Amino acid sequence: MDDSLLLGFGPGGQGSYELGLGRLSTRRIYVGLSGTGTFTQTGGTNNVSDDLRLGDQAGARGTYSIFGGTLTAYALDVGGQGGGTLEIADPAAEIFVARLGFAPQSSLAAVSGAKIHLMEMDASFQNRSIDPAALAGLNNLTLVFDETFPTFPHPLEAGGRDLGRTMDGFSFNFALDTLQIGGDRIGQVQLGDYFDNQPAWTADEALYVKNLILGLDSYLDLNGLNLYYLNFTDLGGTYELNGGYLVQVPEPATLSPITTALTPSSPHPVTPSPPHV
Repeated sequence: MDDSLLLGFGPGGQGSYELGLGRLSTRRIYVGLSGTGTFTQTGGTNNVSDDLRLGDQAGARGTYSIFGGTLTAYALDVGGQGGGTLEIADPAAEIFVARLGFAPQSSLAAVSGAKIHLMEMDASFQNRSIDPAALAGLNNLTLVFDETFPTFPHPLEAGGRDLGRTMDGFSFNFALDTLQIGGDRIGQVQLGDYFDNQPAWTADEALYVKNLILGLDSYLDLNGLNLYYLNFTDLGGTYELNGGYLVQVPEPATLSPITTALTPSSPHPVTPSPPHV
């Protein structure tokens, strides 16, 4: 545990840390190793070269609240064997990680405009939660896949119930506000259903996003899954359906039988709508 910050080290223990100015640099931070820990960042820079874990061991609780400043970590694990909470309380807060993971006992609160950048060679979004209400903050969150080394598609868990072309899919269904693939750099994403986020649901899982942005030379692989969106901005990227469907969900007032799966302005081939919508 050299060069590590441990908050709530032992069972029943409590620890807290506040960062408002300056720079904190560590290899690892455990907020709630086996006890209860809280980390509050209102400014400054927190640079974690390895893991930032919230609620690491069984029975532990860890909360990270960011109101400003910059957080950089290789991996941000919200919950481990214990429970973890990530609170993004200011859209101006900057968060840069390679791997973002939500465990079964995790929760996310995020204000509108909150953003997390997923970077580096092994960028990924992992979701092992079965409680969409606990991760309701995803509905306000923008995920930006902006890799330094775009060598292969990076996994993004599609954990929502596939309810078809309906606004119901955006409510308590692990839906994102915005998925942006590519920013200052090229991004590559592959959807996946690696974990059963909907144990009472027998059909395939899907991803719902209000805004889909595909950057120049960036790439999206649906990998046989369905992605539903309200708005799609294609800045010159490429996508492959591979058995999945890319489907626009209209506003409720204009909902009508679907005739195409892609926006008319898309340069890609129009694909028939999925049979269940």
